Amino acid sequence: MQVNNETPEDNSGMRLGMWVSEEPRASQAESVHPNSRMLMRAFDQMRGGRTAPRREDLDLKQVRKLVPNLFIAEQAASPGDFRWRLAGTAVSALMGREVTGSGITDGWDRQDSERIRRFLSGISGAHKPDILRMRFMTDRGQWILAQIAAVPLMAADGLTTQVLGGLFTFPDPDLKHHDAITARELVLAREAPPQPRFRVITGGR
Repeated sequence: MQVNNETPEDNSGMRLGMWVSEEPRASQAESVHPNSRMLMRAFDQMRGGRTAPRREDLDLKQVRKLVPNLFIAEQAASPGDFRWRLAGTAVSALMGREVTGSGITDGWDRQDSERIRRFLSGISGAHKPDILRMRFMTDRGQWILAQIAAVPLMAADGLTTQVLGGLFTFPDPDLKHHDAITARELVLAREAPPQPRFRVITGGR
């Protein structure tokens, strides 16, 4: 297992490092979906000097080609849970059902569900854009590699922070038509950088 301890950022503040996986470092850097980069650039323009844009600042013309893949997530009634407030047609098509209004972690195992909650909570709480990679097994026995790029978005009330995201699949010429998703898992999870530890040395300046 290789751990990338470098954390380069683009101008949106999105960290591109700190991946933990079995992939070489070069391929990890290349795994950032081009549509994820487009969403992050648009987010950077919409927020100006703020940590997050307001809902009225959301200009879908800037990301017209991404609209079917976009979603808005918000805290559910159950603390820590998130639901799909809005989901584009491509998001629901990938899931095999209309997901708007349902829980985002529905269908995930307990461990991955907790990771997804932490991922979304970090974005809405710390106002830090981030990306998460996953894969879905189809009823044809093939894996679909996908990535979520997500950014904070202030709701219309000006108090609640929602999550604006895009769910993007990586092209695969060998992928066959499928009717259902039979399994899902996170394949590339971020690991928070370790907190520095300090030791007091007596007599030091």
